[in-house]
Amino acid sequence: MTKTPFIPTTLQAMNPPTPPLKKGGKGGFAFLSLLALLALLTLLALLATPCFADDFSLYQKSGQKSQKWDSIIKAAFQAVDAGDLQTGYVFMQKAYNMGCRDGLLLFKLGIYYESIKNYKDAQKFLDLASTKLAEQYPEYKETKKIHEHLALLYYQSDQFDKALPEIEVALKTSPDNFMLLFMSAQIYRSQKQYSQAIANFEKALTVQIPPNLKPDPRKTILTELMALYYEMKDYDTCLKYAELILSVFPNDPKAFSYRQDIQQRKYKEREREAIKKIVE
Repeated sequence: MTKTPFIPTTLQAMNPPTPPLKKGGKGGFAFLSLLALLALLTLLALLATPCFADDFSLYQKSGQKSQKWDSIIKAAFQAVDAGDLQTGYVFMQKAYNMGCRDGLLLFKLGIYYESIKNYKDAQKFLDLASTKLAEQYPEYKETKKIHEHLALLYYQSDQFDKALPEIEVALKTSPDNFMLLFMSAQIYRSQKQYSQAIANFEKALTVQIPPNLKPDPRKTILTELMALYYEMKDYDTCLKYAELILSVFPNDPKAFSYRQDIQQRKYKEREREAIKKIVE
């Protein structure tokens, strides 16, 4: 049984115009500048996550304790909690060099490198932290977000094959996360897994969009869906998305182009049918 595509009935909540799409032609997909904006906003939100004052208490309860570095870990966590990432980093790196591989330490080192845009080391430490946090701190708030961190880091460095598994794991705990749905749909689309891309784009239209995100990204998603259905030769659904976009953005060149193309296809099809009847 064919799944009925999700098609919204209105775009009235949107705020035109949106930034121009990168040219790719019909069926020629290109990653959009809007995605970079979304990734940046989500990354900034993740980086803004405060260090919790009871992190050292968690460490004392479940961490990799040692008299060699306990006092150093305490100083490091206190510095991070006070917002002094640089001092915290010095202490954390010292503990790491002494042999500490505690999950919280690895996570905080990853976040530090993420904050200074050293994505290679951020990936290294967050990848190490993902297993340790699950083992040592399963109830820690950031344990459940570690895969989202890794997904964004891999995505930003164009490592899409590594980003997608992290996104899929993150979606199991955050199935309505707009950013994860949007990124995964983009990757599926680039891999020509069009059915999965459509499913995630369409679900992204139904979940809460990050607040204060302007312009509204739903028009971009609808444009993506229009192109995907065209690529799959589902011209009727493609036309419905084109008409929906044009109902609010009557001068949208991409939607106009798709509509014109499909109308011409339908006209030629009717013409062929008429000729066939005459011949018969």
